[in-house]
Amino acid sequence: MFGEPLGSLELPGLLNALERLSLGVHVVKNARLSVLTMLLCAFVTTDGQASPPTPEEAKTREITVSATRIETPVEKVGSSVTVITSEEIERSGKHSVAEILRTVPSVDVVRSGGLGGNTAVFIRGANSEHTLILIDGVEANDPINPTRSFNFSDLSLDNIERIEVLRGAQSTLYGSDAIGGVIAIYTKRGQGAPSGTVSIEGGSYESFREQANFQASVEQSDVSLSASREDSRSISAADASDGNSEHDRYGKTAASLRVDTKASEELTLSLTGRFTDSDSDLDNNGGVGGDDPNRKLSNQQLFTRATATLDLFDSALVQTYGVGFTRQDVDDNNDPDPASIEELRSNYTGELLKFDLQNSIDTGTPLGFIVGIETEQERGSSRYKSDGLFGPFEQNFSEETTRSNGYFAQSLLDIPGRFFASAGVRLDDHSDFGTQSTWRVAPALLIPETGTKFLGSIGTGFKAPSLFQLYSSFGNPDLNPEESTGWDIGVAQDLWDGSASMQVTFFKNDFDDLISFDPETFRSININEAKSQGVEISSLVDIDDQTSIRLVYTYTDTEDEETGQTLLRRARNKISTSLLYQPVARFDCSATLSYIGPRADTDFSTFPSERVTLGGYTVASATARYQLSEDLELGLRAENLFDREYQEVLGYGTNGAAIFASVKLAI
Repeated sequence: MFGEPLGSLELPGLLNALERLSLGVHVVKNARLSVLTMLLCAFVTTDGQASPPTPEEAKTREITVSATRIETPVEKVGSSVTVITSEEIERSGKHSVAEILRTVPSVDVVRSGGLGGNTAVFIRGANSEHTLILIDGVEANDPINPTRSFNFSDLSLDNIERIEVLRGAQSTLYGSDAIGGVIAIYTKRGQGAPSGTVSIEGGSYESFREQANFQASVEQSDVSLSASREDSRSISAADASDGNSEHDRYGKTAASLRVDTKASEELTLSLTGRFTDSDSDLDNNGGVGGDDPNRKLSNQQLFTRATATLDLFDSALVQTYGVGFTRQDVDDNNDPDPASIEELRSNYTGELLKFDLQNSIDTGTPLGFIVGIETEQERGSSRYKSDGLFGPFEQNFSEETTRSNGYFAQSLLDIPGRFFASAGVRLDDHSDFGTQSTWRVAPALLIPETGTKFLGSIGTGFKAPSLFQLYSSFGNPDLNPEESTGWDIGVAQDLWDGSASMQVTFFKNDFDDLISFDPETFRSININEAKSQGVEISSLVDIDDQTSIRLVYTYTDTEDEETGQTLLRRARNKISTSLLYQPVARFDCSATLSYIGPRADTDFSTFPSERVTLGGYTVASATARYQLSEDLELGLRAENLFDREYQEVLGYGTNGAAIFASVKLAI
């Protein structure tokens, strides 16, 4: 059924194992921390919310790259895009990309248990695999994942300069997987004399995190480097309220590197890399009896990209040649124990190699062009072997590959101060299903006299079938790509002489040829259709030089057109508010409060499975930072201040009240 993320698919054998693979850690209660509201800040706001930008940050965040593939002022973009800056990331105290995304308009983040649990992101009601993840231009979606989605559980905020969340179908610029939107992540560029920081954080759940950062500009090269280690006793993946008491530990090592070299006046060379190695304790399932004392998940991820940029004819032509490579390895192992007689050995390996060329053409007139070509090859394989109550079972997915070539062109019209529009077309040629064309138009009309901006977009998207959907024992080589058509329209308004702003955007998406599982043939088929529609409202108010407040509301109405029911794990209503207070230069604090409305899920503990409703919940958090000296910063962070009990996935718990203290030293 459409809308069921990995871990909810009603497939036997291998898919049942993959369900358990994708579900991670769970909840154990911590001491009540209501008093931290007063200790950290006298306000309240959103769990995981990035703090409101200061006026200085607002200038920084006005540039977007993902919306047009070149640096473009946000005010000229017709697409709906949210930019999260490095300063917002720093102030939030968060360490994972998933947490910082939680209150971006129209973004749902769902984690199965505690740290290390499978973490899915939905944009505007689309499925998690309908969001393309780019890390410095590298496609991060996992080729061996059954739906080719990306698991956010291990993606840290180390060395990240900015995150852009681009909503709506973006296949014209980015090809497959960008049906719901794009999340683009950019690594910091080194600058200045050699410098660095070291930091350590410790707190609830026996959590400790150490991080070191370094940056420098040496002759013609800029270098930035980051490394971190995180360990936590965490919580039980299967909810403690169902009698599960074993703590599922989590550990992760991460490293990030970026090097930029000015080889000549015209040529710039760049290299980026990000590596993660994590180990998580898993439970066999959510709910009653889910505990498993020795099931382990190991996950290694490598994302790397090299580019050469030629600036020719006084920037009339800028060419970027790129090559990117990703590799993701997952091992899920379990030995027999008193909780389970099952023995499990499995490995999943996916790789992607991509070459691309982009030409940015400045004609010296209001009309510019971007023309590009991409070719990529993905491959994947898996091994699965188990022995338990129902006897031995083995399933091996021999290495399979697919290749696709993409050709795109985009025109950019810029009438300074008044009107901007982008219009593009794309043709993709896939080795299995043939060609697929997409298009998109996104205009923006500015009225400077009133501080008003009208924006909108309309376009199409597609998603190629995954290797698993094509070639596994449940696969179907005759599958067609999933398709979408979507539009949005909105208005942004500056208020009170620019000290406040508000934006309202309406959107609608239609999804066709969605891939589902046929229980009669035990094969994947194109059958489902779905739709989503809603409204995004966001506002930012600078009350004075020390205080800012932001409010975000999203209404999302989804429907599986086969059943008439709402899609799973998407909240219809989400409200968040955040408040930033900086009374003096050396001290700032923020507090967040968010409400997530009821969501539908599936209960697999019954046969046949039943549809259930997870209750809505409200979560508060707060942070504080104090610059004790030029080189020393102290921090305090509290999560789930009022110790609310809730579930994001049926049977899987969430963290209770927690507090963390940190020290950062400049070197």
